[in-house]
Amino acid sequence: GVKFEDIRMFIEEYCGGRNMLEHLTCGEVLNRFVLPCTAPSTSSFAVKVHCDDVYPVEIFPSEAALIISHAMEDPFLDVVDALHDYLSAIDTSRENPDLWIDLFCINYH
Repeated sequence: GVKFEDIRMFIEEYCGGRNMLEHLTCGEVLNRFVLPCTAPSTSSFAVKVHCDDVYPVEIFPSEAALIISHAMEDPFLDVVDALHDYLSAIDTSRENPDLWIDLFCINYH
C-alpha cells in the first residue's frame, strides 16, 4: 500500500505539482506519470517508493486499512481531494493508514 504522504510526494516530485494534473483523469495520470516513473523498475509505484536494493519486496506487503475505489475516467485530483477530506475527518493521529489504490499499488508493466 501507500500512505497519503506518498501521494503528495508523487504529485510534487513526479508530476511537478497539482497544476500539472488539472483536468487529468486517473487513467491519464497513469499513462503520463505513473508508468514513466516506474518503467526503470518495472514495478508498481508502491514498490518503487518503499523498496530499494537493500530490502526485498517480500517484506513490504502490508494489510491495507482502506481500499479506495475509483474509475480510470475519474478526475485524479477529485479522488485525491476526496481521500484527503475523508482522512481529515477520521482520527488518523495514532496511525497513518496504508491505502490500497490500484493506480499506485498495481504493477501495470
